Amino acid sequence: LELGIDAIWQHLAALQQPIIEWADARGLELVGDLAPARRSGILCVRPTDAAATHAALTAAGIVCTLREGAIRLSPHWYNTHEQMRKVVQVLDTVIS
Repeated sequence: LELGIDAIWQHLAALQQPIIEWADARGLELVGDLAPARRSGILCVRPTDAAATHAALTAAGIVCTLREGAIRLSPHWYNTHEQMRKVVQVLDTVIS
């Protein structure tokens, strides 16, 4: 509570933005509702080969899960923008 719920939410939304932009630029599906009133801290992207993508992310030390053909990312307050850039770099390598 010391950090403030609004500050944490703004940080989470900013962390998700590179993934959202990356997926949109490639025409990949983002699973879930991104409307501000219903958006959560969990972000799921559905690449064409989710198993290979999950394996590459895991090999790069990125903690994520494979659920129903989508990669589930759940960044939080302790994650950094640099970490999310690394996620995008790995995703880009696998999808390219």
